[in-house]
Amino acid sequence: MKYFSSRFYKKLIVLILSFYLCAWFFYWISGSQLRYETIIEKQEEITGSIGELSEGSTATQELLFNFDQVTALAFKFADYGRNLSGKLDIILHNETDNITYPSITVDVSQIKEGDWFLIDIPYMASDLAGKKGSIEFIGYSPTGEAPTIFYAENGKGTIHVNEKILSGQLCMIISGRHYYRLAEYYWSIITFGASLLAAGLFYIEFCRKHGRKNAILQLELIWERYRFLIKQLVSRDFKTKYKRSVLGYLWSFLNPLLTSLVQYMVFSTLFKSDIKNFPIYLLTGTIFFGFFSESVSQGLSAIVGNSSLITKVYVPKWIYPVTKVCASATNFIISLVPLYIVALFTGCRPNFALILLIFDIMCLLFFCIGLAMALSACNVFFRDIQYLWGVISMVWMYGTPLFYPETIIPEAYRSILKLNPLYHYVNFARTCIIDGVAPSLSTFAFCLGAAAVSLAIGCIIFKKTQNKFALYI
Repeated sequence: MKYFSSRFYKKLIVLILSFYLCAWFFYWISGSQLRYETIIEKQEEITGSIGELSEGSTATQELLFNFDQVTALAFKFADYGRNLSGKLDIILHNETDNITYPSITVDVSQIKEGDWFLIDIPYMASDLAGKKGSIEFIGYSPTGEAPTIFYAENGKGTIHVNEKILSGQLCMIISGRHYYRLAEYYWSIITFGASLLAAGLFYIEFCRKHGRKNAILQLELIWERYRFLIKQLVSRDFKTKYKRSVLGYLWSFLNPLLTSLVQYMVFSTLFKSDIKNFPIYLLTGTIFFGFFSESVSQGLSAIVGNSSLITKVYVPKWIYPVTKVCASATNFIISLVPLYIVALFTGCRPNFALILLIFDIMCLLFFCIGLAMALSACNVFFRDIQYLWGVISMVWMYGTPLFYPETIIPEAYRSILKLNPLYHYVNFARTCIIDGVAPSLSTFAFCLGAAAVSLAIGCIIFKKTQNKFALYI
């Protein structure tokens, strides 16, 4: 205890309390998205009907639950122009655990031809993920004016209608929730993180007292020594971008707007009807991917472009690609202003979820820094990298849903799409801006994981090769 001053303990307490405050604020903003993911399964195609569910008739749809809890059901009925009467009992079964949940009674006179009939589940049918189940219908229609349900022959599962067996699935929508098990231990994880933070601060202070080296102290020393140079490099790169142009920094506003306007005119007729708030959907993708493409392209040539400085003056070499990305980030932050203005004009309202964009932007920034460091080091030895990157970034752009809906990608390939980090960074921003809610916990985890992996790989490649730069540039 005697090794550490009272000033250090005050700083420690402030940081731990700030950490808990940020954790609580995040928990509050994230809301239900932190605890569970809403899943909707649809079968909308119609190839026929199962027949009337008259007095005593039954129909059972076999299911395999892909979520933990069922919250609502919707079915598409037919009345064939008749005045329906009677009722319909709907019963949900968990066959794996041999559980039958309370029946829900529906007044069939409320059913309209071809409309989706929504049924809320009033009870907690939970812990269903991966289990077999079924939905059973029992008809009660003394007058014979009974409804029937549409179904699709190519759907999954089997339908039992009285003594008849049909291969397919009812035209239905199932809404459910998939709970994040990790969220149950949120505050335990936060406490563990606070403990690690405190231990790390003690270790850093111990190293400082005993003159030992570690990465954090090295970064502090570099910042103190080269702070002026770093600021000048970032300022130089940002100012030279629009040097001698008439409009100057105004292009930071106009570039994404004009690019998105051209894309909107081309793609709006193709995708507008399928995408919620297509202008913001398009502009968000354009701005975020534009920052990624520009920052990595600038960072890629950072070492080769500063060869005269590297061979004459000692400066930590990683500063060059990092400052290139930071200069692009400055332009990126400015370009967010027109995004918010357009969002307000298109009906998006300010909300607390927008604060979470700070997390998304920081993760994207570190992802770009890691990639820029790796590519700038490789470009010293293989100059073809700068030409290959142009092709790779173009393929990457078309492989990210910037101006088209992800629904046009076949279901079998969507899992591959979700391996794309830019998909998650762009989707994170769209969820906050357009939907006004926090993204799912898996999106947070993927954004953070992609940034950490990219930064780690970039640092390793750069550190192993930096001593040879002077021989090749």
